[in-house]
Amino acid sequence: SCRGGPVRGCSRAAEALVVQFPTWSFGPPAMLKGFFDRMFMPGVGFDISNPAAVKPLLGHIRSITGIVTYG
Repeated sequence: SCRGGPVRGCSRAAEALVVQFPTWSFGPPAMLKGFFDRMFMPGVGFDISNPAAVKPLLGHIRSITGIVTYG
């Protein structure tokens, strides 16, 4: 279930991440960069409640696929 919003909730339920985007000015679109910024922030991508023992929170994602278009 995707409780907690589209990034936080769905990232915990996902087993794979598929990203499809056009190359935009020689890089990814700003919205995709913002998605990654939100995906890899504390509390979503990792837990830093104990700074001496940082724990990953996305270890259940087994596959990442990127499809990039240009034209």
